[in-house]
Amino acid sequence: MDQSDTSIREALDRTAARLTKRFSQLPIPVGRITNELGVQIERKNLEGRGSSYLMLPHFDGEAPRVLLSTKSRQGPHNGVTSADRFKVAHELGHYVVFSLFGITPRGESEYWKHEDICDGFARLLLTPERLCRESSLTGARGITDVDLLSKRARIPWMQAATRITELAQDRVFFVLDVENSRLKVSKSSLANKREIKRILHSKTQFADLVLRTTERAPCEAKLRAADLVRAGFTTFNGTSNYCVQVRFAWVKEQPQFQVGILTA
Repeated sequence: MDQSDTSIREALDRTAARLTKRFSQLPIPVGRITNELGVQIERKNLEGRGSSYLMLPHFDGEAPRVLLSTKSRQGPHNGVTSADRFKVAHELGHYVVFSLFGITPRGESEYWKHEDICDGFARLLLTPERLCRESSLTGARGITDVDLLSKRARIPWMQAATRITELAQDRVFFVLDVENSRLKVSKSSLANKREIKRILHSKTQFADLVLRTTERAPCEAKLRAADLVRAGFTTFNGTSNYCVQVRFAWVKEQPQFQVGILTA
């Protein structure tokens, strides 16, 4: 990669701000932005290429295309889901990087760096800081704010959680799945997602404590999960004065917890 990560991120920050400055409310019309950039959106069988892909033009006069998998779940808004919107914004990030710097990732290491950079661009594009703050959606109410931002911006829940953590670093959210009767951190709003797994698994007995997750006792499960989270964080953000929010749900017939940690 010829350009530094910092210069690419700064350029994408400026581009996202320019593209969204005229909008006064959420959700940001990502389809309109895509059209204005001269990029087409097309659904296609992407066997072996994931759920979305940026097809750069090979010939003069050919438009770049964001390809969405035909296997994607259809949403209520003209068949477009929150995940689709985020994927389109993410692929626009790749397009902007190529347009500004003429580079595409080479090798696995650069690929994952670009993925992270383009996820960040998608969050900036779909949830501008100005609109989040004007709507008071910066995490003061914890999980409730994540729900509201996800709904209003029409983005996936975990991306809304990550955006709130970016705006207010004393709010952290993550998802716990149950695997072999033990809790496992599957998603995190922290930038270093591996770090939170390491903290919860190696510095506590978090992974060794069996959690009862019967459908008849969700309240007990929530309290138990909250206790385990507190055991994993004797301090958070430099203070022991913090609160833990836990929501229990069944996702695809599997128990799951959405957790928020907020400085009190």
